[in-house]
Amino acid sequence: MRSTTYNAASNAIFARLQNDPPDWDFLQDALLSELMILPTLTEQASLFCRELCAHLKAANDRLLASVTPQHAHRLLNVFTYVANIQQKVDGNTSSTLRHYINAIETGIRLSPPLSSGTTLTFRDIILASWFASFVFSTLPPSPEPNNILDAIQDRASTNHLPHFDDTSLALVHAVHHASDGFINAMLDPTTGTLPNVVLFPDQAQMLSAVVFASPYTTSDVWAALHSGQSTYDIKTATSSALLTLARRIQEGASIADLGLDIPHCSNDALVLLLHYLALSLFPSASAFNDTGVVLCGMNSNAAPNTPRVASGRDVARLYYEKGLQIDPTHPHLLSNFGSLLKDAGHNTSAVGVFNHALKLHPELDIALVNMANTLKDMGHPADAVPYYLKAVNINPGLVDAYCGLSMSMNAVCNWTARDHWLTNAIAICEEHLSELHHQNIGILGERSVDDWLLTVALTTSRPQCDHSLRRWVHRFYLFTDVSDGRHPLLNEGSFLMRLIDWYRTRMQHRRYIETYGETLYGEEVPHSPPEAAPTARPFGSVFSSASFQKVPTVLPFHTVCQIYNNMSFKFLSYISDKFTLPLPSRTIRRIAHRNALRVSHNIMTQISPDRVPLLPLPPLKRRINIGYVSSDFSDHPLSHLMKSVFQLHDQNRFRVFLYATSPSDGSVFRLYFEQGDLNFLDVSSWSNVDIVNRIEEDHIHILVDLGGYTRGARNEIFAARPSPFRSR
Repeated sequence: MRSTTYNAASNAIFARLQNDPPDWDFLQDALLSELMILPTLTEQASLFCRELCAHLKAANDRLLASVTPQHAHRLLNVFTYVANIQQKVDGNTSSTLRHYINAIETGIRLSPPLSSGTTLTFRDIILASWFASFVFSTLPPSPEPNNILDAIQDRASTNHLPHFDDTSLALVHAVHHASDGFINAMLDPTTGTLPNVVLFPDQAQMLSAVVFASPYTTSDVWAALHSGQSTYDIKTATSSALLTLARRIQEGASIADLGLDIPHCSNDALVLLLHYLALSLFPSASAFNDTGVVLCGMNSNAAPNTPRVASGRDVARLYYEKGLQIDPTHPHLLSNFGSLLKDAGHNTSAVGVFNHALKLHPELDIALVNMANTLKDMGHPADAVPYYLKAVNINPGLVDAYCGLSMSMNAVCNWTARDHWLTNAIAICEEHLSELHHQNIGILGERSVDDWLLTVALTTSRPQCDHSLRRWVHRFYLFTDVSDGRHPLLNEGSFLMRLIDWYRTRMQHRRYIETYGETLYGEEVPHSPPEAAPTARPFGSVFSSASFQKVPTVLPFHTVCQIYNNMSFKFLSYISDKFTLPLPSRTIRRIAHRNALRVSHNIMTQISPDRVPLLPLPPLKRRINIGYVSSDFSDHPLSHLMKSVFQLHDQNRFRVFLYATSPSDGSVFRLYFEQGDLNFLDVSSWSNVDIVNRIEEDHIHILVDLGGYTRGARNEIFAARPSPFRSR
């Protein structure tokens, strides 16, 4: 579009905004929706969006356009459209994210009874929702929002919130007028961050009613929050904006770009909270599905000091079931519900759900892949092949389908187009590996190079030589100095995770030397080591800004055939039906590396990255405690082979501990371990953090992983470093 033509068109469009009311139909349907469907967008489209927002909203957040409650949702949709357009042009920049926040704030400010008085901000809404969720999670279930509000009022003084003295004072207003002191009352003491609060579906649905009302709200005002077409439209549009913003954060947008100024706020916790709030405003089947997906991916399930009553996956099932009550035909709810059943070991039930989903939606690619994966895992590869083939024909970008298809076709000796499937799988895998270089950009820049060097000095407790100091300075400047542009292959999140691991390892060794000196063993039970003095938190705030480490769908054990290509043909034939991707050595290392980073990130969200692992006591009378962790202490080849190995340990020199991460299968092999003289413990129902704590309590000196990157393995345990020496 030429400049003169563009200016004339823009002026004509902006003139329509001066109408009372503005011509929302033209602006939203005839213009913005047309821009959204274009395959490419130019900088002029972004410029138009910025000018449009300038005509709608002043710098002080005052609305310039004439908006009635009946048309408020149209303004919300315009801001959301603008944000989506800018995201296509510029990516997830602070300007793009601000448009989503504009939509959310507008929806709240134009909703009765909150449309007068204090100007509420997105930050107020988030903090009020967090506080309400926190109280929800620490109180007995109650069907009445007023009961929750009464409890909040009782806690107000201890959490630095004003009491509800004014009948019109809603919780969100109370948070707006309060100091930030109450944030510290909600911090998880183990991680130093605001918690991932797990709410059950009924609790989440009450969240907006609690946040936007006071215990003394009159019935008329209370009804206004939940009735009327204009209010319904506003709530629907606001819910959509919240979910879209959550999606942008999941895609790698930085919390810092939101401008929230909320310390100790992690990506995962904020994403979950946005889903709760969106669901409470408009409880659609899609909102329940999206919330369930977030909960399935969670590792830390509860607010601090709250009994763990269920895992994230257990609660996710409740959200899926609730969503299916609203829409029993929802394709993604059915597919995700079936996957949840499959992962829980209910394969027959999962197949029934997938069959039902495919009868309603025969072209649903993800359901086809899930059905095929379930059949393959049940030992029916021939039945799985047609589902895989149909899935890749519908969606050629499904790497899951290529991997499963290759394995299933190998299992039935069907080599048709094998090279084609493998080539596509490898290409998609390389794309997934490259995506990581576009995440977490700028998080290390939250601290200066001098601050990072001070952390290094405190960790090593000795001055750095010139050569070492130059190396550290160079490493940090790679990420903090972007004056000459950014190297395209840097992975900032990877460097941060490895730096945390280095810090925790060095500090653990330092603590041992400070506590026991050069002592290698003891002749008597020593006194428990003194509790370590509290240390600084060099990583807490930076880590909370890091997004989840994504990994390629291809797992490390899919690449084993390349690693063992020098082994005997007989052994290679045995593993070829399970491991089928002949990847380059560098790609194999990158896949293993990305999975290791993800595991480390998972456990660091559950324990503080600044927490130094506890020290085991020196071996008593030279007797070393050695622990084995496995999900295969059952009728499995590993147990058949390792049964005699455990007995070969010299009982005078070693104490053997077995930690089973899978429940009993009732076999004689399991009974042998359970009833033997080994220290056997079934930890299959325990969380990763509880297992780590138990291993530390057992003073394990050497911890052996018998599972590696296989199904049922709990690699997060080893990433937490509960033992000074780990092996696999």
